[in-house]
Amino acid sequence: MVRNIFCFLLWFCLIGNSSYATTWFVEKDGSGDFTVIQDAVDAAAVTGDTIMVGPGWFEEYREYSFSAGDYQIYVFKTHILDLTLIGSGANETFIGSSKDGTWGYNENCRGISASFTAGDGQFWIEGVTVAGVSRGIVGTKGSFEIVDCEIRDCFRGVYVLCPTRMVGCTFRDIGYTGIIANTDRVSLNNCNFVDCTVGFNFTTTPNVTVASCSFLGIGDVGVLYFCSGEMFNCTTSGIWNTGVSITGS
Repeated sequence: MVRNIFCFLLWFCLIGNSSYATTWFVEKDGSGDFTVIQDAVDAAAVTGDTIMVGPGWFEEYREYSFSAGDYQIYVFKTHILDLTLIGSGANETFIGSSKDGTWGYNENCRGISASFTAGDGQFWIEGVTVAGVSRGIVGTKGSFEIVDCEIRDCFRGVYVLCPTRMVGCTFRDIGYTGIIANTDRVSLNNCNFVDCTVGFNFTTTPNVTVASCSFLGIGDVGVLYFCSGEMFNCTTSGIWNTGVSITGS
């Protein structure tokens, strides 16, 4: 009887420990668990794992084929529900191409994506720069928390169809629009838009917050199409087309 109880408790502990979240380390010099970010994503559990990414350019991508076409994706959140990706800082960790002109504006190249087969749940992204791709960050499943990141040298910066909050982020040299959203909720706090054609473009989003953001040297500050929400404590300089275009209510 005592032996049976002991075996049961041992089994219970093993099962319980297997559900603990794991932290994975990605380092270019080979000192971590992986040298490629996508390999760490593939190894992550269904929910709750964290991926810590060291300094350097991470330029490895994979080809994916879907009914909509072929895609090149550097970091693809596939089967996972909740996942945290933390870099060494936007000035240290870079995802994408370091070479100008690698991808055209109409190509299906994405820096970070949570779409197609991605699981629902939260994707937390912090302290990285996504650069030199057609579309910086794309999300159609779950929700996004994007903190202290930079998106630069992309045709589209961020494109989301899921609830998204961005804090302390910078959009720089975006050929088309910094962030495009059509979702239930989108929030921009302390974000900077520099040398973009359009800052933001939100469509039928009932909960919009744009707070303490700056817009420098861009064409249009933003577009609100049948949205509701608030915009306050923002600054503009060098706007060469229009401010905020509002349609509907």
